[in-house]
Amino acid sequence: MNKRYNILLFDLDDTLLDFTGDEKKAISTVLERHGLPCGEDVLEAYYNLDNWQTFMMGDISAKTVITNRFSVLLKILEAENIKELADEYYSLMLSSHKLIKGALKLLRRLKSEGYKLYITTNGYPEFQYKRIKDARIANFFDGIFISEEIDLRKPTPAFYKYVFNRIPESKLSNILIIGDAQTSDILGGINAGIDTCWYNPNGRKGRYRPTYQIKTYEELEKIL
Repeated sequence: MNKRYNILLFDLDDTLLDFTGDEKKAISTVLERHGLPCGEDVLEAYYNLDNWQTFMMGDISAKTVITNRFSVLLKILEAENIKELADEYYSLMLSSHKLIKGALKLLRRLKSEGYKLYITTNGYPEFQYKRIKDARIANFFDGIFISEEIDLRKPTPAFYKYVFNRIPESKLSNILIIGDAQTSDILGGINAGIDTCWYNPNGRKGRYRPTYQIKTYEELEKIL
């Protein structure tokens, strides 16, 4: 059977792994352990402290991003031993690897149908490789590209050029990127000249127009 796309580039966080859910759990766990407030207002304050744009501009490392917002939140809460608590938070995040429901089934099906699967993710290699390994999904992928390992970041065209040069027999019209992030995945795909699929289960509004938009993995399978 002829496939419109035979090469699929998957983002990792909040596309396959439930990064946001793991993050909320890690924040709440550390704050509760140390008797600090951890209600919805605290979580909202945390998510307003955005370092990812700075990261994508190349000004700070991915590992710094993981702990920066939490450290700033601790200062707002006037916590003591901020470094100790931030390290505790990072350790919890390092051990997090919860798959989004249905992700394993999806990967098994796509692999069995002959698709070439790749991970294209921003992040810190130690962090991302451990989570991929612990989630037991590494064997589904023909390659893994992590921004700080190759010293290039989504959404830059250079990131995708690096990826394309290492995918055998790659034709841009046969490649589809699947990801949850408008600013890295969708804009990245547009910059690279490939089709994009925005995984948007919560129906957020977007600035960039993807080729496709889905709320479920089942919708992705229909596209393919």
